[in-house]
Amino acid sequence: MSTKSGEHQWLYLAVVMDAASRAVVGWSMADHLRTELALDALDMTLARRDPAPGAIHHSDLGSQYLAGAYQARLHAHGLRPSAGRAGRCWDNAAVESFFATRVPLMVAWPWQTFGSRTINAS
Repeated sequence: MSTKSGEHQWLYLAVVMDAASRAVVGWSMADHLRTELALDALDMTLARRDPAPGAIHHSDLGSQYLAGAYQARLHAHGLRPSAGRAGRCWDNAAVESFFATRVPLMVAWPWQTFGSRTINAS
């Protein structure tokens, strides 16, 4: 991603999607892929949706989602973790579709600064 000053840096986006509505219900952006990025998206989801105990939380096999802290947060809220098997991409098709169709639009925005991720409204 480029800022108006020409600075090129990576910006990572983690999302939690409601499988029934395909709505993104939690998200987080950061300049890293550590577990905290995924936890922030999960925390937003928990605050906005308060899912019922026993709800299934499906993810890919990324280390952020398999990390002890992430799994502990799921269990603390009564959520049942689920992960696809290696090489089985279709069980994450809805999220993959989101990243393929919506994220390129975000990259086109003229970001003022990378650190603040504020959008230039002019």
